[in-house]
Amino acid sequence: MTLNIKVEGLDDVIKGLEKSPEMTVNEISKAIQSSLNTIRTKTIREAPIGKGKNPGLLKRSVQPYRMESRLRGKIDVTAPYAEAVHQGSRPHEIRPKTKKALAFEIGGWRGYTTSSSGKSYYGKKEGSNVVVRHVHHPGYKGNPFFSRAIEKSLAEINRFFDRAMINILNSIK
Repeated sequence: MTLNIKVEGLDDVIKGLEKSPEMTVNEISKAIQSSLNTIRTKTIREAPIGKGKNPGLLKRSVQPYRMESRLRGKIDVTAPYAEAVHQGSRPHEIRPKTKKALAFEIGGWRGYTTSSSGKSYYGKKEGSNVVVRHVHHPGYKGNPFFSRAIEKSLAEINRFFDRAMINILNSIK
């Protein structure tokens, strides 16, 4: 997911770059860093906590932002299933990769899983152990936690860049 920031008053920024390039880049870089920090904080707040073996892994996988250059930064969400949680998934079959069967503990799902024989495990209690050859995952509509975090960060991001623009304009007068 990419967040593009439109800078109004770009002519003034260009004047600032011509007159004081280092200060202009520093101000914009500070605004980018503050924006990334705000988005990261809100992403951690918005990320759901699952009920599996490692609850909270998605939140913990939101990495501190890193600057790729002075004017470009990145936030990584490293949990292997982050995209599936955010975007959702279609119904699909899950089969074991290296063993003959899947073994798992039921927890937090709605019981749509069926074994290769068609037996449904609906109604089994959470915490019950199940061994099956494959499961039919019903799909997931998604939880766009990162998009919400960006949306909730926009007002603050605008303030960071407004402050940077004011500082740039004040320095070139």
